[in-house]
Amino acid sequence: MSPYLTPPHNKSLFIRNMVDHTRSGDLRREFGHSGPIVAVYVPLDFYTRGPRGFAHVQSEAVFWKWLVSTVLLL
Repeated sequence: MSPYLTPPHNKSLFIRNMVDHTRSGDLRREFGHSGPIVAVYVPLDFYTRGPRGFAHVQSEAVFWKWLVSTVLLL
């Protein structure tokens, strides 16, 4: 099978309602125990340069459903 036809093995998780002081390093630390983190994206507000309250975490983990039910970020 062609490598262009196989789906990527990375899984992406959308996280919302984050507090303002949550940074990408915090998310890497919380979700890093599940497997290698490929990317963490925390978008910033254009005017205030502060986090917009949501993020995307991309990992090679295949059990996000279990992980999401066990992690609570404050």
